[in-house]
Amino acid sequence: MIVGLVFCKTSQNPLPPQEPVVGVQRNVLPTSMQSVVIGDPEANTSVAVVLGASIGGDPGMYISKQMDLQAQAMGKREDKSMRIMRLGEGIKVTFDGTILFPENSDSIAVQSYESLKHVAEILNEYAESNIVIEGHTDDLGSKSHNLKLSVKRATSVADFLKENRVSGDRIRIVGYGESQPLFSNSTGEGRSQNRRVELLITANDQLKAKAKGQPSN
Repeated sequence: MIVGLVFCKTSQNPLPPQEPVVGVQRNVLPTSMQSVVIGDPEANTSVAVVLGASIGGDPGMYISKQMDLQAQAMGKREDKSMRIMRLGEGIKVTFDGTILFPENSDSIAVQSYESLKHVAEILNEYAESNIVIEGHTDDLGSKSHNLKLSVKRATSVADFLKENRVSGDRIRIVGYGESQPLFSNSTGEGRSQNRRVELLITANDQLKAKAKGQPSN
């Protein structure tokens, strides 16, 4: 089943509360502004990726604190083209596709270079993580075209990060085309918000091993 994410205050399936990110910049969404899932939370890819990588307990709390620091570092640069959300033991970074790419193109816009370089810098600083790059589109055009475009855009972002020293071993690329809208495609604003690239950042095996070696609180 395919479900979408919406940003709202109430839902029948809210995500479990998380420790708030302290001292983040205003473009980092604290966990009090949780992403709420329509339907089964584990059926949504963003949530499923993060939950699937979580280990819980004291090690999970250690990882969450590391992710807090990484989210704060990313949020120090004011940037209207991306939203940063702490999600479980991971981070979701959503790039506005209308800013990141020219219309119907998979070539990254020059004005987005500094944003991506900043993200690459933080990913290199916090290197003990895996990165899933998801491409999404609106529903204009054919499904096959949108799927191919979403893969190409995710690949372009991955290539840019690799050119800026982020190890390709950390990166996995997925394209979803129009299948996972955040908002209704019936309006221009909704379609604009559905054209996006998301980075899902979770702990790798090295960070998990380090977390399990931490003393209990």
